[in-house]
Amino acid sequence: MATQEQQRVKTPGAKQPLDLSNYELVPADGATSVSSQELDLDLAVAKLFGISGTKPEAVVRAVSKTWAFTGKISTAAGEPVATLEDLTITATKVDDPHTGRPFIHVALDFFATSHGWRTGRGVSGEPYGMSNRIYFKNSAGGVVWAMDLPVFVLGCGWHREHQTYFGIDRYNVGWFDVCQGVQHEVRGVIFRC
Repeated sequence: MATQEQQRVKTPGAKQPLDLSNYELVPADGATSVSSQELDLDLAVAKLFGISGTKPEAVVRAVSKTWAFTGKISTAAGEPVATLEDLTITATKVDDPHTGRPFIHVALDFFATSHGWRTGRGVSGEPYGMSNRIYFKNSAGGVVWAMDLPVFVLGCGWHREHQTYFGIDRYNVGWFDVCQGVQHEVRGVIFRC
């Protein structure tokens, strides 16, 4: 007797979930370089990073690294799932003037276009979204830190839908100084629209 999963696979045209297995990041400028910038943040900008109560004349020091890509997500068979355009990953190390300790703010920003696929909605037994992780790498390509972001979502009919995800690391900030590269990974179950 066939299992329910085997029966579902044999049903042609059914809205079957597939495990995502291929995600490619293509550097926007054809190279894997990073742009780095030292910043002195005024109070208004520092509040965006969660720093408040600072004296108006105080300057908050920060260093920011940004990588720019175009992302292509496809099934194991090579069928396009989504395109992520104008994708940037920015890690900003901010010195908190209250504690004297640095923290790192990570932002993932892009425009998503669906090619007939969507992520789960969290209802009727569907999982909600997919895992959304960034791996930070040293100059030799070794992983020095990984950060999980809020779940990745993709909707039917999306055309250049703007998406932004944030994460904060307050405890393990030593990886920032040796980080030279990144890898973005989404994994989970996808559904045909």
